[in-house]
Amino acid sequence: MVEITGFPLPPSANVLYAFFHNRGRMGKTKAYQNYEKAVYNWLVMNMPQVKAAREYAKDLGDGVFHVDATFNMLRKSVVCLNGKPKRNDTSNRLKALHDMLSSIILGIDDSYFWSGSFSKQVIEEGPEYVSLVLKIRAI
Repeated sequence: MVEITGFPLPPSANVLYAFFHNRGRMGKTKAYQNYEKAVYNWLVMNMPQVKAAREYAKDLGDGVFHVDATFNMLRKSVVCLNGKPKRNDTSNRLKALHDMLSSIILGIDDSYFWSGSFSKQVIEEGPEYVSLVLKIRAI
C-alpha cells in the first residue's frame, strides 16, 4: 500500500475538453491545462511521495490497482448554508485524477485502475486537495 497526500484537486470532467472551431477538433481546455501544471508543480515539491508510489508500482506484476480517493474540500464548496449538500459531482473529478495519477505520477496506463472508492471530506481552511491510497490486487 502507498499513500499520496496533498494531491491537487482536479476539475470536473465537464470542463476538461472542448471543441475548438479554429482547429476543427476537440482539445484540452485551459482548466485541464492548468490542472496538469498544478500536478507537475506538486510532483516537484513532493518527490519523496512520487518515488514511493513509483517504487510501489514496480511491484504491480500481473496485478492491478485499487485506488481510494478522498476529496478534501472546503465546506463552502460542498455544503449549503442550510447544511444540505451542494450539487457537486465528485465522481466527475475521477477522470482527470486518474489521468494525472497514471501518466505523470506512476508512468502507467490508467487501464490498471480496476477498483476503488471516492469520498468527500470537509475541511475548514487551506487549499483543497486529494488524499490517495493505492493497493495492488489480483485481477
